[in-house]
Amino acid sequence: MQIPGWLDLTTLWLGYSNSTLNPLIYCKYNKEFRIPFREMLACRCATLQTVMRQQSFTSRYGPAVSRRNDSHEASDV
Repeated sequence: MQIPGWLDLTTLWLGYSNSTLNPLIYCKYNKEFRIPFREMLACRCATLQTVMRQQSFTSRYGPAVSRRNDSHEASDV
C-alpha cells in the first residue's frame, strides 16, 4: 500500500509544528522549565547552573535576605 505524498508531508509538518510549540507550551504552564529555557534562549548557558541553584533555594526557603552593613550607615551620621 502506497501512502499519498500529501499525507506524508502533512504528517511531517505536524511533527515539526508540535516540536516548535512544545517549548512554548511548557514555558507557559511550567515555572521550573521557564527559567532554564529563558536562560538558554539568551545564550547564558554558563550561568544556567547558578540560576537553577538560586531558583531551587528560593522555592525551598523563600527569597534570600540581603544584609546591609548597618554599622557603616551609623558612622555616616
